[in-house]
Amino acid sequence: MARIQVLTGRQRAVLLGVIGVVIVALVAELISLTSSSSDSEKAQAARRNLQPFREAVDQLADAPGLRYKDTSAYDITENDITVTASGSQFGTTTSGRNTDHGQDVLRIGGKTFMRWQVDPAPRTDVPAGEKAPPSEWAVGMDDGSELMDEALARTIAPSKLAAVLDTALTDLEKSPQPADEPKTSSTSGQQPLSVNGTPAPSIDTSAGRLLVTKDKPHRVLRLEAYDLRKDLARAREQIERGEELTAPAR
Repeated sequence: MARIQVLTGRQRAVLLGVIGVVIVALVAELISLTSSSSDSEKAQAARRNLQPFREAVDQLADAPGLRYKDTSAYDITENDITVTASGSQFGTTTSGRNTDHGQDVLRIGGKTFMRWQVDPAPRTDVPAGEKAPPSEWAVGMDDGSELMDEALARTIAPSKLAAVLDTALTDLEKSPQPADEPKTSSTSGQQPLSVNGTPAPSIDTSAGRLLVTKDKPHRVLRLEAYDLRKDLARAREQIERGEELTAPAR
């Protein structure tokens, strides 16, 4: 048998009060959820789109070889070294403007072979006006410095460089995009550049400025070292304008 109870005025007041508390709680929870969602969206928007760079680094790990070009010894010595997937290295090193002092280098099987590009003491006479042929390959030939060892140490195999870049990108994912970072391309934080005519978005990482192909399949095109001279020039300009100094690139 159904039973109907008529509430007194006091009971109605208590019930309305309870309903009011429930409604307030629901509204507060809704605001909290909306705020969390909004904050999450803002945080997501503040982060860089690293997917193209991730894909390019993944492909880099399987590359057959890499070519490194750099300078050392106060820009006097120029190195052009290629390293294969297995870690073998070959290339040239030139000191000064005199190309007669250039050397070829080959490191394979744990041994380093070198030869002069122009033999300083050729076994046969060289006709006037012509350069001597390269010298014979020799093991352990050097000029008493560690420049060549340092240059070869900087050239690592594709898989090892990919691991370094993967760590650098992971570090970027953990930090939001700076408010003053350029947003001049379709992917935030990247400056639209090109490498030999190929559109190449770039991003600054702890390992250097990474440039990849804009279109799929994404490939690594270049990794540029930071120029400390530009950092010093920028710092001087910021000081002159009374601005807060930004952290230099690593």
